Amino acid sequence: MNKQARTYESLAESIEGMIEAGDLKGGDRLPPERKLAETFNVSRNTVREAIRILAEKKILASRIGSGTYVAESALAILTSSLDQAFENKKNRLKDIFEIRKILEPQIAALAAERIRPDVLASLSDIVSLQEKAFKNGQDTRLLDERFHRILVEATGNRVLSHVYEKLSDILAESRAGELQDSRRQERSYKIHRDILDALAQRNVTLAARKMKQHMTDVEKTLALLEKHRVKITKDNT
Repeated sequence: MNKQARTYESLAESIEGMIEAGDLKGGDRLPPERKLAETFNVSRNTVREAIRILAEKKILASRIGSGTYVAESALAILTSSLDQAFENKKNRLKDIFEIRKILEPQIAALAAERIRPDVLASLSDIVSLQEKAFKNGQDTRLLDERFHRILVEATGNRVLSHVYEKLSDILAESRAGELQDSRRQERSYKIHRDILDALAQRNVTLAARKMKQHMTDVEKTLALLEKHRVKITKDNT
């Protein structure tokens, strides 16, 4: 995608955001092209392309000799699109967690067999930092990701480490900011400590069980976040 395409698509998204926020309502007339170009610091051609995209989506409607208006159905169209996008993301997350529930418990089991004392110490440091970060109200996602990455390396299986590395961008989607809350982050460092204890005992069965519990807990938390999102959506309609 070239820079110009990114610019007019970004402008189209900005206009959509104004409609979603209520700054522009159905029937409202958009400012002239020149004004929009000045406001968003883009060319008039970029404004025309953004309007064309939104007109094709039935969000804007041009009236000859009168200007461009927000369609009466614009908000409903955007809400429907957002719902579909969220549903697609939810289904993708379900697939991602299926992968994680297959991989992660087996990784924990192998690590329990093979983990070295220095690696165990590194994991212990990470969990301590994760707990400290949580209590200080800081983002713990990078520490969470590092815990699981080191755990894979602890298996000593290079192919497994390579596969996990290739999947890292996909797996990172399950740690996105909008999927986080304080409950999830607190549970995360606590279950990591349980997994760490199982590793220290070299208890293969317990390590796998605790990791499976970890994946299940995260899924349940995401389900609660989804219910909360739906409730907010209904309250605002």
